[in-house]
Amino acid sequence: MAARRKTGRARSKAYREFVSEAEEILERMRADLADLSDQRAAHTEVEPDLVNRLFRSAHSLKGLASMFGLDAISQLAHHLEDVLDGLRLGRVSLESPAVALLDEAVAVFAAFTQEMSEDRGDGASDAPGNAAVAEAAIAELVTRIEAAVHPPAADATNADPIAELALDPTLLRALTEYEEHRLRENVRRGRRIVLVEASFEILSFEEGLAELTKAVREVGEVLSTLPAPGDAPESQIRFSLLAATDLEAGALERRLDLPHTIVRSVGGSSVGRVVPPQATANPVTASPDSARHDEPVEPTSGAIDAPGAPSELESLKSISDTVRVDIKKLDELMNLVGELVIQRSAIASIAARLTADPATTRVGAELSKVHKSLDRKLQELQSGVLEVRMVPLRQVFEKLSRVVRRLRRDLGKEVRLEIKGADTELDKLIVEELVDPLVHLVRNAFDHAIEAPAERARAGKSIEGTIRIEASQRGNHVVIDVSDDGCGIDPVAVRARAEARGLVAPGDLLTHRETLDLIFAPGLSTRVEVTETSGRGVGMDVVRSNLTALGGLVDVDSTVGRGTRVSLTLPITLAIIQALIVGVADQRFAIPLTSVLETLLVEPASIQRSDGREMLNLRGQPLALRRLAREFGLPEGGSGGKHYVVVLGLGDARLGLLVDRLDGQQDTVIKPIQGPIQNVRGVTGATELGDQNAVLVLDVSALVDDAVRRREAA
Repeated sequence: MAARRKTGRARSKAYREFVSEAEEILERMRADLADLSDQRAAHTEVEPDLVNRLFRSAHSLKGLASMFGLDAISQLAHHLEDVLDGLRLGRVSLESPAVALLDEAVAVFAAFTQEMSEDRGDGASDAPGNAAVAEAAIAELVTRIEAAVHPPAADATNADPIAELALDPTLLRALTEYEEHRLRENVRRGRRIVLVEASFEILSFEEGLAELTKAVREVGEVLSTLPAPGDAPESQIRFSLLAATDLEAGALERRLDLPHTIVRSVGGSSVGRVVPPQATANPVTASPDSARHDEPVEPTSGAIDAPGAPSELESLKSISDTVRVDIKKLDELMNLVGELVIQRSAIASIAARLTADPATTRVGAELSKVHKSLDRKLQELQSGVLEVRMVPLRQVFEKLSRVVRRLRRDLGKEVRLEIKGADTELDKLIVEELVDPLVHLVRNAFDHAIEAPAERARAGKSIEGTIRIEASQRGNHVVIDVSDDGCGIDPVAVRARAEARGLVAPGDLLTHRETLDLIFAPGLSTRVEVTETSGRGVGMDVVRSNLTALGGLVDVDSTVGRGTRVSLTLPITLAIIQALIVGVADQRFAIPLTSVLETLLVEPASIQRSDGREMLNLRGQPLALRRLAREFGLPEGGSGGKHYVVVLGLGDARLGLLVDRLDGQQDTVIKPIQGPIQNVRGVTGATELGDQNAVLVLDVSALVDDAVRRREAA
């Protein structure tokens, strides 16, 4: 039994390693396939670099699956290599049914990977037949790919366009099959074929060749990189770049403007006898055989062995200094740091008591010094762990780009996605929970908001609609705005739909904001027909519930005929937070300090009433007040007749919370409430203070949201 558990743990670890690696590869393939799909829809020429990236991804996935003994995945990846290799060599057209199966293959990979991530790894899978079903699906897909791949028959009536060039046969033999194909395609397109010859100092030839290659790629395509013939000083080395461009040789040479660089047209007698040295039988590029069965090798300067090059042993060193870490391990580490934070507070409390006692003042002072040193180091540790957990929103935004591409194709609408602030960082766990809300918002904007091209033209708008996603950091919060230039939300239609579903009574008075907030009600949709994209009344309620669970706030603003803006306000992290400890009667509560704008001590006479609600004039602006004691049914008190007001802010919303006392600030770790009563409105969890007492942590987003609703309903 012990041996079986040990084997199960090893298998589980291997599964996690495979899933982690495969997930990254599949993400790249999804993004590249989306670009390929756009090219396929536009009937444009295949972008060589794009197909090469997909080929490398399929090759990497095949090698990864083989290493972990996943024969079915390896076999499918191998067939994807066949399709992509045929595509990049011109044997498979972009319109081939085999290309259409690439998306389905990636979806099968993703499903298989998801199943492996959910497998317990002890041999006792929750669904024992799932593996067999998955392998059967893979085998069926492999059969379909094999049937779809039909190399086009060679047309004997067409002359080989390469024959028109006065290329030396030796140079032609030095080209790989792929490079020869790219040469042939560029000649068919009528582009000029040139040789760019340059000399470099041996000590800096890598940088020089990279600079030259980059410059040529800006105006054309580099087909191959070869050592150039001719004499050169001992301190120099010569290279030739076979390239295709729309520029003439002289214009390209002036454009490059690099020393010791000559550009010659291929096709005339001047370059008809360009012959690479016989000693270089294995040029920079890969051989035809390796180009088919291995990864496509893009010519780089690093492939040339030069004096001073690192030895084979040295080249085995990893070029990456990053380490992939499971987020669960970071959670465990953060929990440990949280426990240390609690113990640090306990040490501070003990030090204060010892210092207050004359008999132990000296011991208390020494303990206070130790506490201060511990506090500094613990803050550095806490900051470091939090920084590791932070990831850019770019990860989510790239997924949204793929959603927009697919919707653009499925719905036949011209929509441009604009993204700003993709480098804004959030806690990894928050970013993952943001995916569904943002996808819902983008889908709703596409289906509900953006009009059809003809309708936009009648309204005097550009035929191409715009969805804009902008992220920015505001203090300890991140605000994500999702806006569009569509038709906007019709409050009359929303009100009518809400009345039809019994959400509001016909005579109820609703403000504009409260009417718009009805779109977050479960089951409400203004869409008459149900489509695959929307119309089922789900989505916007998911947005609000997910944001509230993350301690965030969602706000919507819309103008009929002009567009809609949905703002999501989120805390940067939900791990260790600083909290303001407040007291009401004999109870204490913790308020996340990220939502506290200021605290005030006010006289009872300064509290005013308007429409049955308590208000405070805060520097000329009305501030709605709520008594924390009434919210939890506690006896109301005060400090000598005075009250403390904690001013809370979330986004543009403000609320004043009346409490009896302020008990200071403290780092806290929010723990979920376990037991029969877990979801309490206004409470997000609990935390333990240094005196070993637990207190409730207030959900500021729920309190502010309720206050806004009450104010507008009054």
